Amino acid sequence: MDKKTYSEKTTKILETLPEFCQDFLYGKGTETAYSTMYEYAKDISFFLDWLILNHKDFDELKKGTISIRDLDNITSDDINNFLVTLGKTLEKKTLARKKATLSVLFSYLYDKKGLKKNPIIGSSKVKPEEKELVYLTDDEQKAFLDCVYHGTGMTARQLKHHEHYKLRDYVLYALLLDTGLRVSELTGIDIKDVEIDDFSVCVLRKGGKVETVYYSDLIAELLDMLISKRKAEGATEKDPLFVASSGERISVRMVEVMTKKYAMLSVPKKADKISPHKMRSSFAMTLYRRSEHNLLLVQKRLSHKNITTTNIYAKAAKDEIKNSRNLNAEGNTNPFA
Repeated sequence: MDKKTYSEKTTKILETLPEFCQDFLYGKGTETAYSTMYEYAKDISFFLDWLILNHKDFDELKKGTISIRDLDNITSDDINNFLVTLGKTLEKKTLARKKATLSVLFSYLYDKKGLKKNPIIGSSKVKPEEKELVYLTDDEQKAFLDCVYHGTGMTARQLKHHEHYKLRDYVLYALLLDTGLRVSELTGIDIKDVEIDDFSVCVLRKGGKVETVYYSDLIAELLDMLISKRKAEGATEKDPLFVASSGERISVRMVEVMTKKYAMLSVPKKADKISPHKMRSSFAMTLYRRSEHNLLLVQKRLSHKNITTTNIYAKAAKDEIKNSRNLNAEGNTNPFA
């Protein structure tokens, strides 16, 4: 969904909620992404519905009329009961997100709206299950880009189509692997956003923040080639950098489909797990290694607000080291055994 759709859907939900919910969401400012505000609104609405159905002090209330004083009746046990109920059908990741929404909401109501106690304090923690970090190694990145350039494994018919879009696709993936951009940030780039001489591109980050992202000398050469080709075809500075065959801006979905296609041809064993976001993970792992484990640098390049989000790459690198402990001993045997 685009920003307008998220905004409209959020507004529709807010019309059914108490006024303090609107104050909470809009009080968070423009730093909060439209999609995040929408998820907040859905989670709050779901929780209030649950209260009406399951809490004796709310069974005769209508959702839109619930007051701060009504919320004073909620205890940490109520929060736990809510989480236990949801835990029967939801994944821990989703459950943790809903708990996080309530935590932010009740902290706001306690600090700003006179809520007497914060029921989140003392409630049970929800720890999401850790998932394996999927990324392309340096050799796999090279294999992927070689496939994008040569069209390795494609049929003659596919190669004919591929030749026309080879430069676009190569620059797109090289830029992803060189900068760690999110795919939505990448597809939003216009020609005017690129500054070849400054080795930079202006992107709209998650949350609506505009940032300057720097790329390598090699990417500068590639971008210069692509922009020259686009302008020779009639594009102006205001046009998108990456376009589909229709001439319209390339979509996130299209990049996802392209990624799966190239992954199937170049890294088939990982193809089912590779997505544009895994290119971001691949960039982060490579940068972490080559920067001598400079986690702060990785955090800044990825535009993470909290370094705990970035720490997943440090853990993955540690696991790599541990898992490589037998490499130098391959083929050796214990003569004393």
